Amino acid sequence: MKVIPALVCLFVGLYFLALPALARQENDIFTLTPEALRDGNLVELNKLAWKYKIGDDSAWANPQFDDRDWKSIETAELAKEVLAAGGWSGRAWLRLRVRIDESLADKNLAFVTRQFGASEIYVDGERIAKFGGIGDEK
Repeated sequence: MKVIPALVCLFVGLYFLALPALARQENDIFTLTPEALRDGNLVELNKLAWKYKIGDDSAWANPQFDDRDWKSIETAELAKEVLAAGGWSGRAWLRLRVRIDESLADKNLAFVTRQFGASEIYVDGERIAKFGGIGDEK
């Protein structure tokens, strides 16, 4: 199977919730397949294994950035205990590596989020969406 690599980095102030169903995640890479979307199924990205790092550094948007020292979590929802233990400064990055099956290349796909706080969403190192302002931003 050929796949199109895509890296989705999500910079959030707090909470991320995405699409709801099935697909597979291996070696920190989630592969979205046509089978996962069959019969109108949705994929719950918030229930996949994400990586996160407390803080803020624009270099983290780079798809080639070495994130081996980032912590892994089984959900994109950062609990207060996790934030407090990590030295929460009001900013964090969440990362989910996604591959999209080549057969979906000409299909419209949507990422739906529900969150509390501001965020920026990156795909392959490029910011594709911004919600609210972070810190001193207007």
